[in-house]
Amino acid sequence: MKKVRKNLQTDLSFILLLVLMFVYFIFLIYQEEYLLDNFLIATVVFLIVLVTYFTNLTTGLIINTTLILGYITYVIVQSMTKGTIIRPYVYFWVGMAPALTTAFSLFTMSTARLQSEVNSLGDKLVATSTLNEETKLKNLRAFENDANIYMSIARRYDIDFGVLVIRFKYQREIESLSRREGMHKVIMQVVDAVRKATRAEDELYQLDEDQITFALLMLTKKESGTIVQDRIKERIAQIDTNEILNTRQLILDMRLGMAFATDGKGALDILGAARDAMQYDV
Repeated sequence: MKKVRKNLQTDLSFILLLVLMFVYFIFLIYQEEYLLDNFLIATVVFLIVLVTYFTNLTTGLIINTTLILGYITYVIVQSMTKGTIIRPYVYFWVGMAPALTTAFSLFTMSTARLQSEVNSLGDKLVATSTLNEETKLKNLRAFENDANIYMSIARRYDIDFGVLVIRFKYQREIESLSRREGMHKVIMQVVDAVRKATRAEDELYQLDEDQITFALLMLTKKESGTIVQDRIKERIAQIDTNEILNTRQLILDMRLGMAFATDGKGALDILGAARDAMQYDV
């Protein structure tokens, strides 16, 4: 219901702004003999509207009131001392100036409020999302949740549970050889190679988007860890980079590190241990 009211306020303020602009142009048509006077006053009014946009409605209305009182005083003095006739456009602008300022301010405040809500919802979606938008791999949030499930299964059936971390050795150099699309293709090729080198039940994640890091949850024997790492490296080394990077064949060197669950260690502890082990893969 609140959302409907906010949208209604935005719509009504926008319609009011359009109506006032329409009235202004119609008024100009019937005031051709005072076109210059109306144009000068309109310029001042639109400057006040700009000031209101960068400040707030209260400031705009204060400026409007001050200028209107000053203008009315000037017109009255001119009328009393020199017998100048008070033109119709004076009355028009006395009402139009604050009305236009108010309508524009209400519209900008409503749209700013809606934009703020959209940004807030976007931040919440990012915070709660469990998928990387580009690779469609699960992220660190999902990794932590799933790793706890894997650990429970491993304890129940007395199976070894390990985390394998994979990272590019020379990511920045590869990025410099390719555009964004090229790097995305390289990443997807690596993802495909890792999946082909592992079992279907081994779950792959992308933990970092800046320094691209993958993690693999595995229920496997400790002695099989080295075999899995060698198989993954071999698969990745076979990736054809000629067309992707528009250069000679480049072997994609990766750093791999693996750690297995031990008593009292949580999912992130095992991940940290795997990252530490990766530093020794030179």
